[in-house]
Amino acid sequence: MSYKHSLFITLLSVILVNSSAGAASKLSEAEVFNRCYLKLFKSIVPRTASLGKSLADDVFAKKITASNACMVLLEQAEFMDNGKLRSAKNTIYPKLSEQEDRRLISNLHNFHNTWFSKKAFVYGADARDSSTYMMKDSDEASLYFTRALFGNAVPISTVFTSTKTLRGLREAPDKAATSRWKSKPMTIQNENDFGTANGFLLAYGQGASLTTMAINDEDLVPFGKLFGVEESKPLRVPIVLIPGQGNVSATIAASIRNAILEKSKDVDMFEHLGGGILGSQTFIMKNTNLSMAQIAPGANNDKDDVVSRRISSRVFEDLLCHQMPTLTEDDVRGDVIANSSHGFRLNSSCMACHTSLDPMANTMRNFAPYRTAANDIAGNTPEQLAMRAKGTPVLGITKLPVVEGSGHFALQKPMGSLNYRDHTNKLFKIPVNNLNELGNELSKSDDFYRCVAKRYYNFFTGYDVNLAERNVPEASNTKEAKFHRAKVYAIAANLKKSQNMTSMIKEIISSEAFVYRQYSPP
Repeated sequence: MSYKHSLFITLLSVILVNSSAGAASKLSEAEVFNRCYLKLFKSIVPRTASLGKSLADDVFAKKITASNACMVLLEQAEFMDNGKLRSAKNTIYPKLSEQEDRRLISNLHNFHNTWFSKKAFVYGADARDSSTYMMKDSDEASLYFTRALFGNAVPISTVFTSTKTLRGLREAPDKAATSRWKSKPMTIQNENDFGTANGFLLAYGQGASLTTMAINDEDLVPFGKLFGVEESKPLRVPIVLIPGQGNVSATIAASIRNAILEKSKDVDMFEHLGGGILGSQTFIMKNTNLSMAQIAPGANNDKDDVVSRRISSRVFEDLLCHQMPTLTEDDVRGDVIANSSHGFRLNSSCMACHTSLDPMANTMRNFAPYRTAANDIAGNTPEQLAMRAKGTPVLGITKLPVVEGSGHFALQKPMGSLNYRDHTNKLFKIPVNNLNELGNELSKSDDFYRCVAKRYYNFFTGYDVNLAERNVPEASNTKEAKFHRAKVYAIAANLKKSQNMTSMIKEIISSEAFVYRQYSPP
């Protein structure tokens, strides 16, 4: 049989592999490799000279197994990890071509992007959003996973334990003749007023003190094909604008005013707030329920009022694959307050969610949104034009200092707890004192690794496993469902031990669900 004929049969098999017609049968090694290549690159194996073609020929000639050949594809990807190239590891086979390399990295990075409920960066709901993601990578949350997959021996636990702000390295089509500033796909606020000749001009301060800061091109987010990641170096702005709060006592008002004044000075634009993804400014801005003008717990300093519940919800749902609530009403009866002015505090059915969301949000109590300037000024008088020509305001999140003895919730120690029932229904109530401790506990959670394994298992095999048996109707909890759940649990346990995402992928592409058509467990 010719290679061309074999490839045609393989592609037909890949199309039919999850079809309802036909009995279970094992794919050939060539079919397994071609299925893997198609998943990784979203294209068929090229017929021209390439790594994919070389591997396909060797699989067909039985010189290498399909699963090992698939691993070679991942090993031969070159990825720039904070200035250090993770080069191709296999000396027998050629490297991926630059086009293949970019396609592989982009495909899996885009897959990581799909894990998050909120994908687009919308925070200030105005032109300052585009100015912000010109400096702060909107994809940062996904980059933690992509770095763990392609970086230099980066454990998957760093998704929750890293203390560095990440920026993707991307290559514009006209890479030889452009800069990060010139390759941006959007027009940012006030750009038409200050012009583009000098690159990005950041405005900070307000009124008569409005000042311009020229931003180096290397501090901007590049746009184009992803080929690596870098840790953002500190970039300090002399002063930013943090909103204050009303409706509190004079003593508390003075306390929060002084804290804001202290924190508004000498702010690192790329400050990381702790706990890996949890401390990513763009992850926070994309997912918070607090507005630009709010600091927890809202104007009345009521800890049950305005806290970052939506961030907590996204952590449980997007990163642990939880279907909320996981706690039972019996778990939370002690959290009900019969005379509370908050409706959710009055009954255990509401507290089943709030007992998970609110204590986690308490670890984020000292988050403070800011903008570097207020020069979003309309009008075309000479004064207004001169103000806008001073540059562009950028948004961000910083942390207020802890003030011993303060009556303001946002200035107290960010103590909280991680409360949930895991996928196996085991109850966890773990006190944490800050975001780093929360991230550390999440990095040890079996549910995190099951969530990652579930998403990759679905990506490669098409089986979408429900991790918590309590959420599965009895009629749907079939022998097949139990088999695939157990398989994902086993893959997740190995991932937690190895901390290696590539090893996890090899385990998946060696599994029955990948190498069989319509696998049915005995």
